[in-house]
Amino acid sequence: MRYFITALRTLRNYLPSDKSVDKGNLVEVGKSADFKEGRMRVVDFNGDSVILTRYQGKVCAVINKCAHLAVALDSGTLKDGVITCPLHNSKFDVCTGENLDWVTGVAGVRVPKWTSELIALGQEPRGIRSYTVVEENDAVFIQA
Repeated sequence: MRYFITALRTLRNYLPSDKSVDKGNLVEVGKSADFKEGRMRVVDFNGDSVILTRYQGKVCAVINKCAHLAVALDSGTLKDGVITCPLHNSKFDVCTGENLDWVTGVAGVRVPKWTSELIALGQEPRGIRSYTVVEENDAVFIQA
């Protein structure tokens, strides 16, 4: 059932959003009040599903796609500025996209190192795309 819900959320994230307003090279993605500390919010940005969250007072944005198997990360967890993939437990810094831990389990359950190397399918650890965020006049923008 969990995988079905993850699949539905993934599909939802690729539906177009009419909230983006182009302002030169900045695209408005919401109001400052929309982005709560430690909570994920998904927006459509130039055809990509993007997660925004406020961490230590700053709004950060990363692509909503795990670097390992492209699973939607918004179905995972966010804690202390780290987003965890719901499928294989890879961890990423929510502000920089840096990979902090690579394929350490399955569906939240930690596995032995030799097993995680198999699950990684030979892929080397890598980060995810992060975006430049500007917050001004109670609005949040992503730089295009």
